[in-house]
Amino acid sequence: MSNPRKLTDAEQAELDRTLDEAMPNSNVIYPEPPQWLQDAPFPDCVDDAPPTPPRASRPPIEGANTAPDGDFSDIKLAAEFSGLHDGELVHVASWKNGWFRWNGSRWEPRAKDRILHSVKSICRNAALSASPKLVRSIESGATVSQIERLARGDDRRARDPDQFDADPWVLNTPGGIVDLKTGQMRPHNRKEYHTKITSCAPGGKCPTWDNFIAEITELASPGFARNLGIRRRGGRRAFCWCPVVR
Repeated sequence: MSNPRKLTDAEQAELDRTLDEAMPNSNVIYPEPPQWLQDAPFPDCVDDAPPTPPRASRPPIEGANTAPDGDFSDIKLAAEFSGLHDGELVHVASWKNGWFRWNGSRWEPRAKDRILHSVKSICRNAALSASPKLVRSIESGATVSQIERLARGDDRRARDPDQFDADPWVLNTPGGIVDLKTGQMRPHNRKEYHTKITSCAPGGKCPTWDNFIAEITELASPGFARNLGIRRRGGRRAFCWCPVVR
């Protein structure tokens, strides 16, 4: 940085006279300084570096509400959760572990912590597009718990316990649903609300079992097989007398 040169007496007097003329009236615009003052070597005190460009904003997430004042209420987020898992999750309020998830063949119990994990994903996604002052509230544990509670009562989630395993004359197997009255098998259907399933599907050979049945039913009445099937199902609608062979 260079040192400014000292003004001569004549230059100083001219500068004082110029300032005296301007100072009495504060509304007067200062006159342009003399040429010699404009040419004076004043120190270089201005930073000529280019301004720092603004930081690029984060691109919005596809499908997210990017408005700073968007609707991030608990009801809105609970509805988003229900829509995302429509047909996959149901809840029964009167059962201790009320959440059930469709796995393709039956409605299996779903632990609550797994449900809360899914809710947290909804909250994290919403927080990415919310204003900074709302982020902490959206990601709080209270919000996550409230969304889970609201989702239980959603019409798309809520089910009555009587809807599950309602027909005693069907058997859910890995191969499909067997009608015990006709012996016909049909594909799995989530709307039949089966929570139980056998370990194997009908079909194949069971020589040990077949020999055992043939031995004990050789002298049995014709209704023995039907009665045996009813008892295995747990029903008591029909009975028959079977002789004991020794």
